Amino acid sequence: MQVTRLTPQFGAAITGVDLGRLDDAQFAAIKQVWHQHRGLMAFPKQNISDDALLAFSRRFGPLDPPPNQENGRQSPAGYPDIYVISNVKDNAGRPIGALGDGEAVWHTDMSYLDEPPDASMLYSIEIPPSGGNTWFCGMQAACDALPAALRAKIEGRRIKHDGTYNSGGYLRKGV
Repeated sequence: MQVTRLTPQFGAAITGVDLGRLDDAQFAAIKQVWHQHRGLMAFPKQNISDDALLAFSRRFGPLDPPPNQENGRQSPAGYPDIYVISNVKDNAGRPIGALGDGEAVWHTDMSYLDEPPDASMLYSIEIPPSGGNTWFCGMQAACDALPAALRAKIEGRRIKHDGTYNSGGYLRKGV
């Protein structure tokens, strides 16, 4: 297993492992990278089944059900814990993914819950050869970089995130 830091603040790329065939020692090493590199891990060039994706995800803990969006919960048949996010439309012009076409101007997963999940898995099926538009932000690293006076001011405070509307301003289906 090879680990390459993505930024000085957070994130690592992990190569030399097959997420569909991990032994306990490899998973323990991955979990250690997760904690050392503040949560963002990229596993380039993986080709795993839906079952293997779920098995890997469940090794981190119980899964939370996907949320409702303006297009409802879009999942592959038989896999309600997998959530389809896509900018592809079907032959009738309807988005095939739960977020619609282009909704995710910015996004944070399930922050409206009292106890948001520790992680989300994003498994990309189609990736452009260069460019793309996916960026990640390490909120723990951002918090650590705040001036001490501001950190002291927000310590212990909570925020209420209303999940009625998504980040594109669309009413979530069923809410």
